[in-house]
Amino acid sequence: MKKNLTSLLLTMLMTSQIVALESKDFNKDGTINQQDIASVIENLNTTEEIYDVDSSGNVGIFDLAQTYWGTKINIDDFDGDIKTASTVYNIIDQIDNLFIDKTYTSVDVNTKISEVNILMTQLKNLELKGNFETFLQELQIIKDLLETGNSNLIGHLLTVNQERQFSDNLEGMLSDLQPIGAVGMYGEEVVIYVEADSSKGLPELIFSQYYGDPEKYYESIKLREGRNIISVPIIEDSGNKGGSIYVKYDEMLQKDIKLHIANAISIPMLDLEIIDENIKDEIEKYIRKLREYVEQLDNKNLKYNPLNSTEIGTSKILVSIPASQFLSALGDEDITSQVDKLYETLQAWDNVMDEYYSKFGIVGTDVPTKRLNIRYMENDSTVSEYIGISFDTVPMLITETINGTNEYLSWILQFLT
Repeated sequence: MKKNLTSLLLTMLMTSQIVALESKDFNKDGTINQQDIASVIENLNTTEEIYDVDSSGNVGIFDLAQTYWGTKINIDDFDGDIKTASTVYNIIDQIDNLFIDKTYTSVDVNTKISEVNILMTQLKNLELKGNFETFLQELQIIKDLLETGNSNLIGHLLTVNQERQFSDNLEGMLSDLQPIGAVGMYGEEVVIYVEADSSKGLPELIFSQYYGDPEKYYESIKLREGRNIISVPIIEDSGNKGGSIYVKYDEMLQKDIKLHIANAISIPMLDLEIIDENIKDEIEKYIRKLREYVEQLDNKNLKYNPLNSTEIGTSKILVSIPASQFLSALGDEDITSQVDKLYETLQAWDNVMDEYYSKFGIVGTDVPTKRLNIRYMENDSTVSEYIGISFDTVPMLITETINGTNEYLSWILQFLT
């Protein structure tokens, strides 16, 4: 089997017109040649990334090509047709070259729309099985940008907080998670583009489990520069098949790390660094989105439905909870009153955290950059990196806000000491 794979892959490399081929000296003999390809197949423990190795140790041809071209395509999608697969790789390579940034949101203005139309026609005419909509969507984004300078297909843009990694001061109780404002459901694909200096480090994507088991409630996947097409992993075999998605970064500081979340289910998110009067407009936008979002949820299964998620954060605390419960705590008041109530709550959360830190002499610049994460979990619990709360106690994060403090949060914090 390995010998056949080597032969087929060599044939593909010699006959295809893929200009993105990145030659590598896999067997470290100082020469880049055919033996390097054989080396990858023979040595499955290589440090290079190899995907979908089955229980017998066999590597799919185009999964192996991931090592070279960076975009995973399953050979089954082509009925074993090497020529068609090579054509698709060639189209994908041309798409990559039309974008001038790694978030895939900017294009060369000198690109001719006729060139884009040709690629779209070629891809559609192949009548491919499997999911190739991502590449058609990218071509449509290019076309939109050339025609109007914008595209409604461009998703949420996010800058990764690189400072979150540095300090804890609470013996592992704090979290460096940054929500991306989306949930992932098992088996679905999310598409995320990354612009970063890969020589300094790349972020991780964290998939979590809604109403999860404290022993295993998340799984991390290392992102690569450019396009990432990821199938949401199964974290536990339960009825709650999905959860909120986060990003984290714990490597060398660099210029802005930017994400483009192009294909994920958006949820209401409010993640702020500074709590002052200037953020009330952001709070109002969040509450309006929260109202609209909760209204369209299936209210028969809110306790166990991963779509019933929202993320609210300050510089000191991150709350990952059911959206319906948080909205109910804001009451049926007018939008101005709801904004004021949430604004006072965010201030109270930070005040409680400051008071807690001060007991240990942690003030000013010594305050951790990581945050306390309060999560909706199967039961009230205090474990590494989060505090779990129940469905029924979520509203108390707002309703117990009185005179600049929150008594429920203060009560929770006593279990950290």
